[in-house]
Amino acid sequence: MTVLDSVLKAYQSPTRMVHAIGPLSALGGEAASLNVKRPLVVTDQGIVKAGLLEEALKPLRAAGLDPVPYDAINAPYLARLLSQDWGLHRTIQMNTERVRGAARELGVAADVVDQRLDQLWQLIDAQPKSLKWKLRNRVGDRVSWYELPEEVRQPYETA
Repeated sequence: MTVLDSVLKAYQSPTRMVHAIGPLSALGGEAASLNVKRPLVVTDQGIVKAGLLEEALKPLRAAGLDPVPYDAINAPYLARLLSQDWGLHRTIQMNTERVRGAARELGVAADVVDQRLDQLWQLIDAQPKSLKWKLRNRVGDRVSWYELPEEVRQPYETA
């Protein structure tokens, strides 16, 4: 086994974004279809203060789920975690860009979203990276760091 073989590992982040009028009504069904019992609802204080968190929790509870709201990001912990796992770092990085794009499309305060994400990424980027992370970074996107779920995987692709 080479050093590079020991660095590579799979990470999967199934992302499904639903854009519609009134998408919250489908939230409970979406979470239940994933066999989730206690969905983690990540939000921020502005959403909580506006009363929108409660609106998101209602359909989850109506579906018989026990949602767990989380309205803060522990940025130092996240930075440490991402400095050890390149695949998770890359996945979060890609999803951050999706969030930026969604903020523009949805007409929310994209400048505020960008500012907060920039602050978070400054902290993440400043965190010293492990040797394992640095080696995997040299490979980059040329080698997949995740496995596709079976329902997405093409018949000729192996797990």
